[in-house]
Amino acid sequence: MKNKFAFFYLIFILNFFSFFYSSALSVNNFTSYEQKEKHLSKNSLIFINPEKAILFITKAYPEKIIKSGFDKNKELWFITIKNSRKKNTLFWYDNCFLPEENLNELLNVTNISQKINTQTETINIKSIYEPLFYEYPETTPDPKNFSKEKIAQIRELSSDEHIRTVQPKGITFLFNALYDGESENLIRTNIIKSNFFGMRVNMHKDVIPHLKKVEEKIKTLAVTNKKIQAFIDEIHSIGGFNWRDIRSSENRSSHSWGVSIDIMPVLRGRQIYWEWSKHSFGDKWITTSLNARWIPPKEVIEAFESEGFIWGGKWELWDNMHFEYRPEILSLTFNN
Repeated sequence: MKNKFAFFYLIFILNFFSFFYSSALSVNNFTSYEQKEKHLSKNSLIFINPEKAILFITKAYPEKIIKSGFDKNKELWFITIKNSRKKNTLFWYDNCFLPEENLNELLNVTNISQKINTQTETINIKSIYEPLFYEYPETTPDPKNFSKEKIAQIRELSSDEHIRTVQPKGITFLFNALYDGESENLIRTNIIKSNFFGMRVNMHKDVIPHLKKVEEKIKTLAVTNKKIQAFIDEIHSIGGFNWRDIRSSENRSSHSWGVSIDIMPVLRGRQIYWEWSKHSFGDKWITTSLNARWIPPKEVIEAFESEGFIWGGKWELWDNMHFEYRPEILSLTFNN
């Protein structure tokens, strides 16, 4: 009788740990996403479940997403995107959308058990790709409110060592599918010349309509707002499409897809880009006051955001001249 009881007890224990272990390793397990969200929020990276990711992407690019669902064979969620040339199916894995060839490569090299420590229930922040979504604050972060810990964190993020070891960006695959941008030759077929406040700028053809609406809104505001007119008058130059990598990394700049615009004003001694300030002032750049920076009027930033553009001045590594078409980030931030 004792032997029979011991046998069934052993079976129970084995089944329990087998269930617990398999649940912990499940990529689509909602609990693990919640743990990651909590663990990574202080790093401005957001790990969300696939249903949310598909919702935000579909809202952001409704004319491009032609299908979404759950692939029972791969046990992964997917979206199918149609650009001007072809259809692309991307699978949600490692907190970004991946084409099948990159997914298979990742599945071959990734040991999920290294990401999750089931004993301490903590998540290793180091994924293969940088997550697609990140926190975009509703207001501009003010350095006068930074803690010592926050300043130390930003100092680490801006270090040459960190920049050299930054992860490949998961946004690359989504942008390639959305904008037909797998190579410079391909993306150039979608780049056209346009005007923004009377200055020539090259942008992706899909983004230009949104940029035109931004210009119309700002011009309307300028009729009755002197600050807005002053913003327009002090624009010195504008940059758009530029096929290049981000400094000291193999990640392509968003300018490579023609979805970002840089507005360079007459600076008059004001700071506009964190790295330029770092070269001049060292680590003191982190606490550069908002008054010492060139900042577009609030209404200008809101006009850009209303058409799907985020502003680089809200980043911890601020880039105040930079506006980038990322409607999915705004959809997540404002939950609309």
